[in-house]
Amino acid sequence: MASKLNIDSLPIHFIPTAKIHPNRYNPSSPSPQVVEAIVKDVKRNGPHAIRPIFVRRLGRGFELVDGEKRWRAFRRLRIGKIASQVSTLDEDFARSLAYRMARERGEIDPFREAELFSWEKEHGKKSLREIAEEYNVTEVYVRSRLLILNVAPRIRRLVPHGTSASYLEVIGQVKDPRNQEELVGAIEKYKLTVHEAQNRANWLNEGRIVPRSPEEASDDEASKVEKDLARGLELVRDIPSQGPVDRELLRDSQGGDFSFYRSDEELIDRVQSILSCVEFSAKGVVGGKEVVLEKAELTVRKVLDRKRLEEALYVYV
Repeated sequence: MASKLNIDSLPIHFIPTAKIHPNRYNPSSPSPQVVEAIVKDVKRNGPHAIRPIFVRRLGRGFELVDGEKRWRAFRRLRIGKIASQVSTLDEDFARSLAYRMARERGEIDPFREAELFSWEKEHGKKSLREIAEEYNVTEVYVRSRLLILNVAPRIRRLVPHGTSASYLEVIGQVKDPRNQEELVGAIEKYKLTVHEAQNRANWLNEGRIVPRSPEEASDDEASKVEKDLARGLELVRDIPSQGPVDRELLRDSQGGDFSFYRSDEELIDRVQSILSCVEFSAKGVVGGKEVVLEKAELTVRKVLDRKRLEEALYVYV
């Protein structure tokens, strides 16, 4: 049926806005900012400057397939009729077409997309493979999007507008809503990459101690970071924050090795030589709990501030 439909060839009718209602499968959210922009455009250039919406006949009225934001703008301006292209599509095809048109414009809302796939699965009784074929995506894509529905309702309200689906999928993998909230806050505050967010989600699900990111440590003096790490790894004694480095003091009881840097100059001179991480194992106390750090990676990140190690030391457990 898709190959037979040419929307541009459909005649244009001026339909009362009151006889049109939104569909329940629209994969894009009616952004208030976009609606406001359309309102201003109509005021400046007139209603005929706006391209027609696309509707299908349903009962005694019409259901929107594409153009909800334009329709909302006309309703807001109390304009009685709106230019519309009318078809007699069935709901299945209209749902698929609305998705494709929104995706072409880059207007897909991840939550609505996940709800659409879920509806197809639960009510349409379709398999993930069938859903993927219907919407021209992969089965893995469908499965990943469905994870978004695991984000608790109150957490959805905390997620900044425009957060990518990749981050939402990671948040949806976290089982406890309290941990979801912690992850949302960390992603926004510390600008975590998707990979870093995934690691944090795994640690939260496993009940493990979440290592501090470089950004979380950036407000600490280098000496404080060193002391905390030294205590956690049960080093022989605290390492001075200034002065020459005694590398023998940087070896733990298991024979591993890692590096500290006392100044910007020393770090800048040597940063190119420590691009590869070193591994070590040690028993220590972190966050008041006794833990064993196995094959942990310790890496030194570049300095962004001349007076302190802005990205300091990051231990991956």
